[in-house]
Amino acid sequence: MGNDKQPVAVGYLISLNDCQIYLAGDTSACEDVIEVVKKQSHIDIGLLPVNEDNFFRRKRGIIGNMSIREAFGLAAECGISTVVPVHWDLFEANSTDPEEIKAVYQAYAWPFRLAMSIEEALT
Repeated sequence: MGNDKQPVAVGYLISLNDCQIYLAGDTSACEDVIEVVKKQSHIDIGLLPVNEDNFFRRKRGIIGNMSIREAFGLAAECGISTVVPVHWDLFEANSTDPEEIKAVYQAYAWPFRLAMSIEEALT
């Protein structure tokens, strides 16, 4: 929440044929977001932004959201079944290599499935 208690990020929970999809939008990992997401009964698919915010990107005027590890940590803590990374290829200056996403996934025993597209997640 912001200083005026207004949300600093907006996400959406979509129900589609018994499938719960969480679209995080432009959000960053924080306790407020985690608390709200964890209150959902179950999330089958989480579309989470991985166009990392960091000091050097901000210094160049580039905004971002979660790092790959932050998005994966949020998914793990919230019990999301399948993660679809998003925003990783939205703008060239703020992109993340899909091979890095896969490498971070493979390097740890994350408790969810990784899908690189919503089509893959729905299969």
